[in-house]
Amino acid sequence: MSSSNETISPLEATTVPASEISSLTDSQERTLSSLSIVSSFMSILGSSMIVYLVFQNSRKTPYKRILLGLSISDIIASITWILAPFLQPADSSQRVWAHGTDATCTFLGFMMQISFAAVWYNGMLSFYYLLTVRFRVKSSVFATRYEPWIHIFSVGFNLIAGIVGVSKGYYAEMELSQ
Repeated sequence: MSSSNETISPLEATTVPASEISSLTDSQERTLSSLSIVSSFMSILGSSMIVYLVFQNSRKTPYKRILLGLSISDIIASITWILAPFLQPADSSQRVWAHGTDATCTFLGFMMQISFAAVWYNGMLSFYYLLTVRFRVKSSVFATRYEPWIHIFSVGFNLIAGIVGVSKGYYAEMELSQ
């Protein structure tokens, strides 16, 4: 107990012990992680096929290059989801398969940030359809005027955000409070 002169911050008073963070049993935790790993492998297989087909076709269009960026980003995201159960810090994580360190947790956070490029590429694919279908922008015009910016923003923003996150220490397992 603290004396009447000491004050306890609301954060300190409501911090949840690590053993109470998750209500999942170890078996449920393993099942959840296993399903994530299996679906990630299937996603890698599908995206790898798209990458293969894009490289096999000699005619590269803006659509195919955007789809290539989306597929590569999805492969990165899927690999990250496969590694996630294992790279979380063993000393602070309640996760069953956590064998990592703070450094692997930071790496995992960086890779999660990089994998958001898939979300950007998905949006850019919609932008491509909007311009080419609705506004009848020719593929050659799209390729020179818009496509370079699509790749710069999709990759660049997430890369810069990832680097900033690592340098500021944003990627670490957080202590939860109620």
